[in-house]
Amino acid sequence: MVNAARASERLPALGRDGALEELAGRHARAMLGAARLAHDVGDGGAAERVADAGVAVGLVGENLARAAELG
Repeated sequence: MVNAARASERLPALGRDGALEELAGRHARAMLGAARLAHDVGDGGAAERVADAGVAVGLVGENLARAAELG
């Protein structure tokens, strides 16, 4: 859906990034260990985590959500 909207504006498609997926997984585990949902649970905010990992990006954003169940 996002890439279709980008294509309609003649923008390139977005793709997955293994380094960012790994960072997200580590932060998810950190939130689990801290038993709270937060942008920073002691491992830095999103921009700090990305910079510390040496991932080159122009802009960093992060969305967190809580769900009773997935699926």
